[in-house]
Amino acid sequence: MVLSKSRTGKLLSNRKKLWNIWKQISKFLAETYSNLGQEKRAQRVEKCATYLLFLQCQNSSEHPKKLKAGNFCRDRLCPQCQQRRSAKQFAISIQLGHELLKRNPKYQFIFLTLTVPNVPLEDLKTTIAHILASWHRLMMRSQCKKAVKGFIRTLEITYNRERDDWHPHIHAALVVQHSYFTSRYYIKRDRWLEMWQEVTKQPEITQVDVRKLKPKQEAIAGIDPLLLAFAELSKYSIKDWSIPRQELERLSRDSKPIDRHIKGHAWLRKSPQETAKIVKKLQNALQRRNLVHYGGILKDIKRELKLKDGEDEDLDLINSDRAKTQCQCSICGGNMKEIWYQWQQTIANYHSL
Repeated sequence: MVLSKSRTGKLLSNRKKLWNIWKQISKFLAETYSNLGQEKRAQRVEKCATYLLFLQCQNSSEHPKKLKAGNFCRDRLCPQCQQRRSAKQFAISIQLGHELLKRNPKYQFIFLTLTVPNVPLEDLKTTIAHILASWHRLMMRSQCKKAVKGFIRTLEITYNRERDDWHPHIHAALVVQHSYFTSRYYIKRDRWLEMWQEVTKQPEITQVDVRKLKPKQEAIAGIDPLLLAFAELSKYSIKDWSIPRQELERLSRDSKPIDRHIKGHAWLRKSPQETAKIVKKLQNALQRRNLVHYGGILKDIKRELKLKDGEDEDLDLINSDRAKTQCQCSICGGNMKEIWYQWQQTIANYHSL
C-alpha cells in the first residue's frame, strides 16, 4: 500500500456519509449539554470528530473512502458516534451469523419485529422498561424456549413529527432449527401476536412482523443474505431523522450551515431551551438501558470470540467493518492514500489539510 498525504484542500465527500450534517448537529448537542449544566459532557461532544483521517483511492476520489482515524466522544445521542456504533454492530452481527452457520449449517434465522403503540416523550422511559420486560417474558415462555436456540435483540426508537410522539420497538434475529417450519415447534405469525399481546398485557396491539431469511433468493443476486437481513438489527438506537434521505443529502451539499430548527429531527427544536428539555428526557429514558442483547447460542459464541457490541464504552469506533485494514480500493483495487480532514466551522464542513 502506498500512503501519502494530500494537500489539495478539498471538502469531504464520502458517498452517503453525512459527516458535515452530523458534526453540525453535534455542535447543537454540545451547546444543549452546556445549557443543562453538563459541562464535561458538553466539552467531550464539542471535540467529537474535529479531525478525520481517511484512506482514499489514488485513482478516483469518487471511490469509497475508509475511515482510518478520528476522535469520537461516544455519547449516545451524538450522530457521528451513533452511526459508527451502528456500523460496528452490523459487523458484529454478520460475524456472529456466519460463525453460527459455519459451526452448524442446520440452523437458520427468522426475523421478528415487535411493537407497542406510540407514546408521548413523558411516557418513553416507562414504555422502554415495559417493552424490554415484555421481551424477557416472551423468551421465557416454554413455546419460545423450545423453538428459539439463540437471538440478537435490539431496541430502536423512532420519532413521529406529525403526531409528536415516539415509537419504541424491537428487532430480533432468532436462531431456529432448519426444520423449524415443518416441525411441531413452529410458531405461526398469529401465535406470535397472541403471545406478544399476553406478555405486554396490551390486546390492542394488532401487528407483529415475522419473516424467514431467504438465502437462495439473495444468492441469485450475488448478495450475502445476512448483509440485508442484519441491516434492520443495526440501526441507530434513536433514529434522528423522520425526513427522506434525499432531503438530508441535499442539506449536506448546501454550503450554508444548517438551521437549528430542522423539521423531522428527533430532539432538535427552535430554541436551546426546548431542545434541552427534549434531550434531558431522552437521557433519562435511555439511562442504564441495554439496547442490544444476545441470548442462547449467539451469546455463547460472542463470549467465546470475545466480541464487544455497540453498547460497550471502549468499543473501537474506527474499524467498523470485518477487515481492519484495507490496502486497496474496493472498487478498482488501486492503492490508497491518507487524507486528513479538519472541521472548519466557518464553512460548516470538513476541509482536507
